[in-house]
Amino acid sequence: MTYSPVQMWRRQKDISSLIGQQGHILFATNVRIPPSGFAEMAPYAVGIIQLDSGEKMIGQIVDTPYEALVVGQKVRAVPRRLPNTDPEGIIHYTIKFVAA
Repeated sequence: MTYSPVQMWRRQKDISSLIGQQGHILFATNVRIPPSGFAEMAPYAVGIIQLDSGEKMIGQIVDTPYEALVVGQKVRAVPRRLPNTDPEGIIHYTIKFVAA
């Protein structure tokens, strides 16, 4: 999905409110054959995370090998830069999760 600069500006408050929130892993899987545009990242772990606020999110789990992830493990939301594919050179960030 591509966002215009205006959409990204409006969306930043949602992303910034997630930074630092903690939760735990409900489910995790290892993506070995990614969709187009994510080939350079494979393999990578993706999980369903339940935040302490009760909200559930799907997100990439980084900085921990998939084999070391366990259901119930505490994680924390962090901002990470996405690969630069924007023709205008805009730097995109997203929320990913790291072991807490």
